[in-house]
Amino acid sequence: MTDEQSELLALVSRYAPSAGACQTPIPTVAVTRLDQPQRCAPALHPASFCVVAQGSKRVWLDGRVLEHAAMSYLVCSVTLPVEAEIRLGPDGLPYLGVAMQLDLAEAGRVLLELDELRKGPAEANTVPAIGVSPMTDRFIRALTRLLELADDPVRCRVLSPGIRRELYLELLLGAQGATLRQCIQRGAQAQQVAKVISYIEAHYREPLEVEDIARIAGMGTSAFHLHFKQATTMSPMQYVKHIRLHRARALLSAGHSVGGASADVGYISPSQFSREFRRLFGIAPIEQRQQAARTTKTAL
Repeated sequence: MTDEQSELLALVSRYAPSAGACQTPIPTVAVTRLDQPQRCAPALHPASFCVVAQGSKRVWLDGRVLEHAAMSYLVCSVTLPVEAEIRLGPDGLPYLGVAMQLDLAEAGRVLLELDELRKGPAEANTVPAIGVSPMTDRFIRALTRLLELADDPVRCRVLSPGIRRELYLELLLGAQGATLRQCIQRGAQAQQVAKVISYIEAHYREPLEVEDIARIAGMGTSAFHLHFKQATTMSPMQYVKHIRLHRARALLSAGHSVGGASADVGYISPSQFSREFRRLFGIAPIEQRQQAARTTKTAL
């Protein structure tokens, strides 16, 4: 480990003295510490960039596997339903991470200064909405300087906006820059998709049709379908299904009955729920519940 990596790790460890997520005095920046590994579980990954300082993470999205190792960063341009597994560091040292919410307006201003929108070609539609890459030395130094401001409210208020801009610059010029640039370049369409994602997260239990969701976005059905799939890699209704099934898996793991979980996430047909659950996760809902029950009993 380099001196710069060690300095960053020491700062994250300092601001995360106990297990859990902790908001720092720096706007939009949080640190996380986990003292126990976490088995693969469904989660909603927010639009953010995340750094693993110690330990590692594995993320699954629609058949794609991302290995988020120590001293690497992950960029997620929209909220996505994923599965995640957390691993501890060497010799059982705690998992330590940093996350900063993405402000696409602020990132867009940095991109405009780079003149990428006028000089560069539009990114291909195949650019993924989430990706992982190792941190560069410049990236590590900028993030370290940002975290150092947490103890000084005056300097934090004055200097943190400039360092956040520097981090956006590193993101845009780095290996995952295409993911962030694509989201910015889609402009209003990306904002509308984000608005719809928030609506789906709040109303996934209700009957949802693509035509109704498209109206919320203020788009025609075809255009909305295209922009939504470009942003999330899924069709709108596939996204709704993933949200429902991930929520149901969490309920089953918490001990809810199969019928109760199915109804709670908006399924009318239990048989359809069972088919789609098995298709996505590879096991039947009852098996998911039984696995969770065995794990709980073993822990006791």
